Amino acid sequence: MPESMPSFDPRIVLPPPRLHWGWVFALSIITRSYFNSIWMVVQANWVRKVTGRKDALIWAIVNVAVIPGVFLIAVMVGATIGIVSRGQDIGDTRVLSYSLVAFGMIAVVGSYTAAAFKLRSALQEATVGLAFGGVMTFLFSGTYFQYFLHDYVVPDAEELYGALPTPPAYVPPSTV
Repeated sequence: MPESMPSFDPRIVLPPPRLHWGWVFALSIITRSYFNSIWMVVQANWVRKVTGRKDALIWAIVNVAVIPGVFLIAVMVGATIGIVSRGQDIGDTRVLSYSLVAFGMIAVVGSYTAAAFKLRSALQEATVGLAFGGVMTFLFSGTYFQYFLHDYVVPDAEELYGALPTPPAYVPPSTV
């Protein structure tokens, strides 16, 4: 494929994922926001297909991967401290464990914020053209985006790029 060709067809706007925002919200509560992060991957993949922007998808995948990674590190640190301490006072180890937990929380919040705002900027591009507030994007990102995408009407190619200057000519089939 030549370098100047986009990796997407700008004339075709696929319909967005149609899961109702109420389901996204309910599943996010049940899974303690992990489903919200997974749903942002689904939305970012749709944005990639429509606009060709991959940055939102990359950050959404990073966010989904960081959450279980931080959880596993926290469990391993807790188990290690429990085995090593055996009822003794281990003040230095406690500081290390709090530092690891703080680093993990910063990684989770940072990757979530980057994914949410990259997805927001991609959804606000001219191809999609939706407008979102910053506070709601930070607090409810996946659910908030789905609230607007659920009823989003996919624009026609003429709406995006204008009418053709001349209608295509009809060529009758040859009768040989």
